[in-house]
Amino acid sequence: FFFQAEDGIRDFCLSRGLGDVYKRQVHGESQKQFVVVMKAKTGVDDFLTRADKVKQLIIPQNTKDRVIVKPNNEGLGFKYNCYDSDILGDYVTEEVFNRTVKEANKIIEGVWKKRKLEETAEYQPRLKYILYLAIGLSIVAFILLLISIVSEEGQEALILVSIICIIMAGVLTVIVVVISLFSHPKFINFDKTVRNKLNHFFDCQNNQQYLKMNLEWSVENDFFWLELKILRGFQNVKQINNLSLIHI
Repeated sequence: FFFQAEDGIRDFCLSRGLGDVYKRQVHGESQKQFVVVMKAKTGVDDFLTRADKVKQLIIPQNTKDRVIVKPNNEGLGFKYNCYDSDILGDYVTEEVFNRTVKEANKIIEGVWKKRKLEETAEYQPRLKYILYLAIGLSIVAFILLLISIVSEEGQEALILVSIICIIMAGVLTVIVVVISLFSHPKFINFDKTVRNKLNHFFDCQNNQQYLKMNLEWSVENDFFWLELKILRGFQNVKQINNLSLIHI
């Protein structure tokens, strides 16, 4: 006999009757309660990758006044097939649209590469050489002590030099330990850096060309998608202001 689990996956351990089933149910409920408590305490979203978050996102859909540029599967860039000619055909070409999306992807890619270089770079490389020096001094001290035991002349000098080497090695080792304990590598904040760079990029794009086409880019707060809005009535307001100035 097999025990049928709630999620449809069979447990291949033999069931030992209703008591065993009850124990399984109680154990399962305890696990569920534990997971709920841990999620509340730690914030489970902090442990999800951007790819995991993309799968859980509810991404807004296109409307007559906006086009959404959706994220790629990794959550580290945007898709290129989001141009909608029915909505944007009278405002911007697909080539210009995709070029803007491509530049946004380059920004994210550049920050990502920089972060990865920081993570793989050797931290405090000088400490390695200090530690090597401490090890070398310890070896020298050990050799001098052996020589002082074997040699009948200059024992006191050899012992004194070996003691000095041991002290220096100890001091250097302490320095390495202290620096390692109280200093930490400073990595760039990936999300904050990308967000700032994208906002700056799209502010420039809006001011330089898109506002002239009655369009405006905006970035979702966690840059999971982009939004290109159609500023309907913007041109009319501009024309009204111009006419007012002419009449004056």
